[in-house]
Amino acid sequence: MARLKLYANAASGLIYIGTSGDEKAISCSAVADVYVTLDIAETGANAIYSTLLEAQMSNKLVSVRTIDNSPVCKIAYVTLERQ
Repeated sequence: MARLKLYANAASGLIYIGTSGDEKAISCSAVADVYVTLDIAETGANAIYSTLLEAQMSNKLVSVRTIDNSPVCKIAYVTLERQ
């Protein structure tokens, strides 16, 4: 479970997500060793982004799962649990 830092880049269409975890320890290549990514053009990205925003606005912890070996640590899914 992690706290988030969200950075939206309109030019690239990517949302960069920094977490309170150690992105260097995950099994993909984090951008600048800090960010996992969400491509807003991909199917399901709106639901994932909405969940991330909800977690951010309600100050809740969220779990982020990335795709193993992806070059920019793409997000596979997120979970937000009742706290």
